[in-house]
Amino acid sequence: MGVWGAGLFDNDETADLRAEYRAFLADAQSDAGATDAVAVDYAASLDRPQDTTAVWLALASIQWRLGRLDPRVKAAAFAIIDDGYDLALWETSPLRKSRAAVLAKLRKMLSDPMPPAKALPKPPAVQLPGWNFSEVVGYRMASGKYVLLHVLGYRLWSTLFVRAPTVTILNWFADAAPSAADVMGLTYINHDGHIGGHHVLCLAMPPSKNLPPDGFDRPGWAKPVTRAEATSAVYGLSGHEGGTLERSLNKVLWPYWEDPTRPIHVPKEFPPDADGTEIRRTLDDVHWRLFGAPYGGWQPGDTPTPRP
Repeated sequence: MGVWGAGLFDNDETADLRAEYRAFLADAQSDAGATDAVAVDYAASLDRPQDTTAVWLALASIQWRLGRLDPRVKAAAFAIIDDGYDLALWETSPLRKSRAAVLAKLRKMLSDPMPPAKALPKPPAVQLPGWNFSEVVGYRMASGKYVLLHVLGYRLWSTLFVRAPTVTILNWFADAAPSAADVMGLTYINHDGHIGGHHVLCLAMPPSKNLPPDGFDRPGWAKPVTRAEATSAVYGLSGHEGGTLERSLNKVLWPYWEDPTRPIHVPKEFPPDADGTEIRRTLDDVHWRLFGAPYGGWQPGDTPTPRP
């Protein structure tokens, strides 16, 4: 996390939170719901505010200025300030005195009466509505390949101010659509085209480029969602930067269209006491098997290098 000053929003995380909070509030349509959404998105716990002091202090400031300070956030901010949790993180910083002044100013503000509550923003638009949890949706690519997406739910994509389905990509590599029995035997691919990459994809696109519902097949397939499948950070289509669903799917699936026996699940974590040389050897081996190239310094789309 980049930090460039002592202010509440002088770091990457809280600057993002300030830009995104109204989207969380619009989506939740309640102060408590918005707080809970922030906690999930920023991996912050009200039970342990000392672990993410910057998030709770910034959120307290944002909510107070909107006249919508959640009592739980106020209590967390007071605990962080009064117990010295945040200032302890600045102990050796030349900005410690400036940070102390910022905290004192925030505490005084939170103790004062709030301004009148701002009206709730309108809820975000929903793209591809009506998809069901655990549903398997089909998509025919321009190449003719048939892709299966496993639905995990809906997610707010705050930079676009829309809600859209989150999905995993299943290991179906044929041109033909599967049978219901085929679907039940599939699993999710646990990367995004990079070793260690996230595997849950949000289908949000800019409103002018939103994916048409009739571009997908929904014949009623469904299969259980496993805990491991649902446990991942989420990546997007980067539609505001020219990304597309076709590009994202190609990035993940091209190795399997060349050879469907390539590994579906790749290592993402190693024990803290694992030997660095052994980790590198494992990653190199998996990268060769999946992409035909050594780990590091290579991107999907590059020409594979013959293994020595």
